[in-house]
Amino acid sequence: RGRPPDSKNKPKLSLVITREPEPAMSPFILKISGDVVEALARFSRRKNTGLCVLSGSGTVANVTLRHSRCHRHFPWPL
Repeated sequence: RGRPPDSKNKPKLSLVITREPEPAMSPFILKISGDVVEALARFSRRKNTGLCVLSGSGTVANVTLRHSRCHRHFPWPL
């Protein structure tokens, strides 16, 4: 039982990192004076990346609120 007497551990490959990895997230501050959704979509397409809005501030001149009738993901009333 156990390992055969002539078996040995295989040498492990070493890993050499030659540069710092790219950060998972990069902060950007955008000043938008028009359609916010269109500006964010254009920014995302230009950078070829997804985005996450952490905060926003300022005056909104026009807004459309939409309410989904689907409650599959939210069992409580909105």
